[in-house]
Amino acid sequence: MTAGGWRRADWLILAAAFAAGIAIRVALLPTQGLRGDIDQFVGWVHHIATSGLGKLYDGTEAGPVTFGPVMAYVLSLLSSVQPAFANVTDAGDPAIRALMKVPASLADLGLAALVAFALRDRPRARSCWCRRPGT
Repeated sequence: MTAGGWRRADWLILAAAFAAGIAIRVALLPTQGLRGDIDQFVGWVHHIATSGLGKLYDGTEAGPVTFGPVMAYVLSLLSSVQPAFANVTDAGDPAIRALMKVPASLADLGLAALVAFALRDRPRARSCWCRRPGT
């Protein structure tokens, strides 16, 4: 037995589930997904890259921005990480699609870890949450 009544096998199952979840997400990163939505997000990131974060809510070619400031900061971070957003206006490039999905994938893994922690008294039940890919 280890911490919290966990056996070594339980830790291995949890680690394997997290590894499977990461592998699934990496495989799905460059796929089309919900192309219209990703195109709109890319348009917003393009607007941030060309006009600055302060002008995001003034109106964009990609449509009105309907999210709060936390998501705006995430999109701003994406525009600063990848300078190509100054020229890219849609998600036609698989690398751009993959980059746009990274924040959501990280959030999925963080939520899976949170659920795993909440279910710490039921080690085998929580491993299933680590494999569940988000939308």
